[in-house]
Formats: sequence, C-alpha cells, structure tokens
Amino acid sequence: MNLRRTSNHSHHRQFVDRQRGVSLAISLALLTMLTALGVTALRITSMDERMAGNMQQESIAFQAAETGLSMLWGGALSLTTEDSADDADTVTYLCDSSVSTCNDSVDKRKKIKVSTNSRYAGQGKSAPTGYSMDSGFARHYFALESHGQHIGKTTDVYAGFHRVGPRFGN
Repeated sequence: MNLRRTSNHSHHRQFVDRQRGVSLAISLALLTMLTALGVTALRITSMDERMAGNMQQESIAFQAAETGLSMLWGGALSLTTEDSADDADTVTYLCDSSVSTCNDSVDKRKKIKVSTNSRYAGQGKSAPTGYSMDSGFARHYFALESHGQHIGKTTDVYAGFHRVGPRFGN
C-alpha cells in the first residue's frame, strides 16, 4: 500500500507541474488582453479630448464671426450705394476678461480675430410690389460678411438686406 501511495504522489506531482506551466500561459494571455484594453481606452480618451478642444475652438471662432456680424448690423443704416468691397474692416481682439468668449480654459495669449466686410451688392429691377412710387425707386441690395478665427479654426457668417431707394442708371 505504501508503494501505491508513492506512485500516486509522483503522478499528482507531475500533473501539478504541468498545471503551473498552463497557469503561467493563461496569466500572460490575460495580462496581454488587459494591456491592450487599457491602451485602447487611453486612445479613445485622448481622441475625445482632442475632439472637445476642436469643438471649443470652432465655437469661439463662430462666436467671433457672429460678433462681427452684430457690429456690421449696428452700422448697416449708414451704408450707401457707394460702399464697395474695398471697405473691409479687420479688428483683432486679444483674449481678456472683457471678451465674453474667453474663459479660464482658454489660453489668455491666444488671439481671436474678426474680419468684417459690408458692401453694396447691386440694384434690383423694381421696387417691392405694392410700393406706391415704384416707377422711380428700386431695391438696393447690401451684403454683410464676417470672418472669425481662433487658433486655426475659422468660421464665415453672411447676411444681406435690401433697402428701397431712388433708382439710378437704366
């Protein structure tokens, strides 16, 4: 009986030794999978952060262009038919606490640039329908353009309007 125990014991020992090799391989495989999962999660997080930063920069550029358009609307009543495309204004805003698009997450040294242009776009053929003195009057079209830029992101905003005024030319 003692011999039999010994042979069982040596057989069991060989089985355990083989198991140790398999558990090492399984542990390495699990470690590799967990590492790959961690690297993937890190890449996704990094990509999300870059996308959020780009969206913020685009939003600031859009707000800058809208601000420029608002400035143009403020002076729209002073536009005349002599205003040409050469009358462009460029205003550069530095990011500080007085600019509403700036906040703590924006680098204070970055520039927000707004370029605006207002011009006479042409005369229409006739005054609007129902205008009582339509024979000597015509629609005059004006174009407003604003270009906002922040850290390489740009946005253009366009608007237009017409005014009824004296017809000139044919």
